[in-house]
Amino acid sequence: MQESKFYKLEDKSLIGNVTATRQVQDFLDCSFLCLEHGPFACLSFNVGKTNNNGYYTCELSNSERYLEPHRIQQRASYDYYGMTTESILRLLPCASSPCKYGATCIHGRRMGEFSCQCGVEVTVLPFIDDKCNVGK
Repeated sequence: MQESKFYKLEDKSLIGNVTATRQVQDFLDCSFLCLEHGPFACLSFNVGKTNNNGYYTCELSNSERYLEPHRIQQRASYDYYGMTTESILRLLPCASSPCKYGATCIHGRRMGEFSCQCGVEVTVLPFIDDKCNVGK
């Protein structure tokens, strides 16, 4: 599996898009859970600081602050861990809109793979590559 890097924002949380909630011993357990679920189920996670039983609350999210900046909020006693932009673009290349001329980007079966579905206007023209760039 390719390396994924996370960054931390203290007392913040990404609201919505929670794919799983678990009790964990520390934030590392939460990061491993995120990586195990994979990027379609986990691009970031919120970690609630310890409560009376000594465990943390881990909330996995299938979104990231970069993709939905309006969802990040102040949340006392929680820390937000998001995947770096470089990691997101490597795992989910459609996030960077690599297809040209209004083509639709389609995620591949494996992480990092994609294809472009060229629009009607491009299909009648000679296109020169797999990103729907039009030839002259």
